[in-house]
Amino acid sequence: MVHIDLLLDGLRDLADKDWQERVWSGRSHVEMSSFAELVCQVFDDTGLSSASDETRVRELGSEIAHLVRDLERALSRVDATLPVPDLIDSPSMEKVRKISAALVNLLATRR
Repeated sequence: MVHIDLLLDGLRDLADKDWQERVWSGRSHVEMSSFAELVCQVFDDTGLSSASDETRVRELGSEIAHLVRDLERALSRVDATLPVPDLIDSPSMEKVRKISAALVNLLATRR
């Protein structure tokens, strides 16, 4: 089963450049995370990674399944070795943010 609430939380953070700048840079004294941790949250902690082999993702609907595959491809193109400011400002992260925002909108309307 995919944990939708946790997935939405992670996708919101993937879609939020301000959050990334604050938390990934260490400017927040309350929140701490990284690109790698957030990807793990979105795919592993939610059950989405085991769902990525289609069965459970398809249960969320074909449009969501398509966007999940797009997100996986976009994330694979992010150079996680870049310094945090460059990572956040990279065109590949902008694509990740757009896909994540689209997923948030779709998932939120299905609730």
